[in-house]
Amino acid sequence: MRICLYSNVFFPSIGGMESVAMSLARTWTMLGHDVLVISDTPGDAAADAGLPFRIVRLPGAGQWLALLADRQVLICNGHSLRHVKAWRAAGIPFGWIHGMFLGGRLRDGVKSFLRLRFRRTTMRLANFNVCVSRTMKEHIRVADAVIIPNPVSSLFRRIAGIARTERFVFYGRMWMPKGMDTLLEAMALCREKGVAIAVDFYGDGPDLPAARALAGRLGLQELAAFHGMITGEPLVRAINAGRAVVVPSRCNEAFGLAAAESFACGKCVIGSLDGGLAEVLGDAALTFPPGDRVALARQMLQARDSEETVAAFEKRAAERAPMYAEEAVARRYIELFEKFAR
Repeated sequence: MRICLYSNVFFPSIGGMESVAMSLARTWTMLGHDVLVISDTPGDAAADAGLPFRIVRLPGAGQWLALLADRQVLICNGHSLRHVKAWRAAGIPFGWIHGMFLGGRLRDGVKSFLRLRFRRTTMRLANFNVCVSRTMKEHIRVADAVIIPNPVSSLFRRIAGIARTERFVFYGRMWMPKGMDTLLEAMALCREKGVAIAVDFYGDGPDLPAARALAGRLGLQELAAFHGMITGEPLVRAINAGRAVVVPSRCNEAFGLAAAESFACGKCVIGSLDGGLAEVLGDAALTFPPGDRVALARQMLQARDSEETVAAFEKRAAERAPMYAEEAVARRYIELFEKFAR
């Protein structure tokens, strides 16, 4: 099949959307499909030459018809109307992947409220819509939207020979709605009970200084280690070395990629019952209500004190991981494309 994947953001930019786009493009190519990636993110010609698929960056308005002339289907990573006019002019079946919330409540502001209403009215322009979770489908309110989860790169795996430490792991964007404050406060509660739980924080973001400051105020300088952003194999090794991975989000996640990646590494996960994250966790993780530091502390203490608990949830993680494997997810997209392909 001749597929066009449009992703406004793409490698070398780093983020969840970028990793999903790269995973899908690589896996479709591996499965024998002809993949063209188009992005509005600048790149490096030498790096692009090493990719297994063709990529075109920053195309002009006049290039789209020629680029899509031989494509059978187009999938847009995220809801973007930037090039819809060109797609419709090319007469190509296309769809959107919905993987990010756009607010929508009046308390989020009038602009956010109107943006979601406008987003919902444009859904009919596409031939199909894909949501990464049931939570996202309920958000966009498209009855016939197909639910396909985000893929987890095969890079995330259990690595033999890495000794499990007693340190817990948090990784992702350093943004307070991701729950770093809840985690730090839970660590302080554990210490009040006479139990010192150390956590390695991996990531960068706007609230990294605030998280460091909160750790200082709580007296956790010796227990909370902030390592900055790491990716690729170093991140996978850090996950493997952790006793458990904590995903304490309270921002109504559309998905829960960090949890799914940790499952692929065979790790015990402690996660909040937050939106699409709760769907990913299912019954394969220790869970707690979003923002509940007392409940989080309780689960962390259980993971620290019980080898049986950790082993049981590592087993559940390994059993749940295949549903998010990139090849399984990529094949579900191909089945969908075959219904609409030109």
